[in-house]
Amino acid sequence: MRRLAGIEHARRVAARLVDDFGVSRPEHLDIEGFAARIGVNIVIGKLDGANAQLVCGPSNVYILVSDRVTDPAVQRFSIAHELGHFVLDHPGRPAAELCAPTPSPRGDSSQRDHECEANAFAAALLMPAILMKQHASISPVSMDAVWLVATTYRVSCLAAAIELVRHSREPCAAVFSKRGIVRWAAISAVFPFEIERGAKVGGRRDLQAVFRLSGYPPK
Repeated sequence: MRRLAGIEHARRVAARLVDDFGVSRPEHLDIEGFAARIGVNIVIGKLDGANAQLVCGPSNVYILVSDRVTDPAVQRFSIAHELGHFVLDHPGRPAAELCAPTPSPRGDSSQRDHECEANAFAAALLMPAILMKQHASISPVSMDAVWLVATTYRVSCLAAAIELVRHSREPCAAVFSKRGIVRWAAISAVFPFEIERGAKVGGRRDLQAVFRLSGYPPK
């Protein structure tokens, strides 16, 4: 249960910052401004193997953002993710591992997952619950609704879909599939089924309420 508790804590910390920063409209979600207020500098430069990296020096803290990242939505989420590591006081990684992928302890609820916590923090900071309430009653949930959230909060469709499903009052799910096979799924609180990895999309009746993250943005 430590994994879920850590993720919920990350969301609460982000919500407190949103409140402290006086956010009441999507236009207030200035991630670089948030970083500056926390005392973190943003630097664009060369970085191999990652979109962004938190660097804590003896006298300052900065987030190095790869100059390869040209999508503003990806850049914003990457900065928010690294801010999450800083604000949540996650332990630093050895220098030799800074640009290497970090495996998540999936399936082990007794261990905290710092990457999932940073993702949850970033999503809650960029798509605050206080503002996402207006999207909770959207029905039917579709890729049009996902696109609305993505454009309103300047995030990727992937991030928008996950948060929209999490807040939705409708029985819906966001599923990422490859060649018709489920890789992962996020379900709403009232979705009546579990969606397992490896399930075939469209091959079971309980997947009829699923919308897939493919073919976006809508034409």
